[in-house]
Amino acid sequence: MKIKLLAFSFMFSMLLFTCSSDKKTNAKSTTTSTAKQSTDCSYSAQKEGIKVNWTAFKTTKKVGVNGSFNNVDTETKPVANSITHLITGSTFKINTSSVNSKNEDRDKKLVSFFFGKFANMSITGLFKNATGNNTSGKGTVNVTMNGIAKDIPYTYIATENEVKINTNIDTDLWNGQSAIASINKACEKLHTGEDGVSKTWKDVDVNVVIPFKKNCK
Repeated sequence: MKIKLLAFSFMFSMLLFTCSSDKKTNAKSTTTSTAKQSTDCSYSAQKEGIKVNWTAFKTTKKVGVNGSFNNVDTETKPVANSITHLITGSTFKINTSSVNSKNEDRDKKLVSFFFGKFANMSITGLFKNATGNNTSGKGTVNVTMNGIAKDIPYTYIATENEVKINTNIDTDLWNGQSAIASINKACEKLHTGEDGVSKTWKDVDVNVVIPFKKNCK
């Protein structure tokens, strides 16, 4: 009787062990497959849709004024294996005379009294690096303006069809003090708040939008 019980117990234990092993193996296989699917993708930038947007600020309450540029030349990799790879090495060249704030009078003043005070009418940039994943991350972009090149940090957020890169420009770093003073004088009344103080802020928020096509195998 004891022999039969022992034999039954042994067989039952082996059955449990076998079932347990199969579950672990299947789980591991599923995890590996999922990981492969999530990383085996390529990204190609849609150059015609790349936009450079900006938000400048006026009055002591720091009221935002939004705009963009109509003429932006960009260079990106034809195909990248990740968002960080897509961003790194990308370049842009902005013709600042194409500034567009949806206000013709304001745009003329920006060209004459702000960008016109710089050494030339272009801003160039190179995204030197990027760290993160296919959802979010950060990096360094080198921006040349007024004949001066500076490295500044940026962050990015990616969706299924575009990546949005955000940074902030402190115009003092590019010797923009005279340009800020010039545009503030030209727009003195419009930049005066309820407190009677006219102010044009030296910092500008910049947002670069890169649409892309995602292809996963």
